[in-house]
Amino acid sequence: MIENLAADQVKSFTKKLNLNEKQQEQVSGLVVSQLKSEKFKKLMGSLGADKLMGSSDNTDRIQSALLSDESFQKEMGSILDEKQMEAMKTYIPK
Repeated sequence: MIENLAADQVKSFTKKLNLNEKQQEQVSGLVVSQLKSEKFKKLMGSLGADKLMGSSDNTDRIQSALLSDESFQKEMGSILDEKQMEAMKTYIPK
């Protein structure tokens, strides 16, 4: 299930940030590791696993949680170029 959720996130990030193939692989690994963390297990539990799959609302909610996480932002900074980082900043929830 986590791999499917991560794939949805990578698709979304690829579209929003114009990721190349190498970046997609790196972001995929990063997203999977984040989704396996305690913080995200709690979030996914509160959303309900059955509702997570295929729901764009929940995909957005998970993405917002990822983007709000400072360690995720920092890791993304080592993957993305400057232009992509600027684009990502526009998606970080205020």
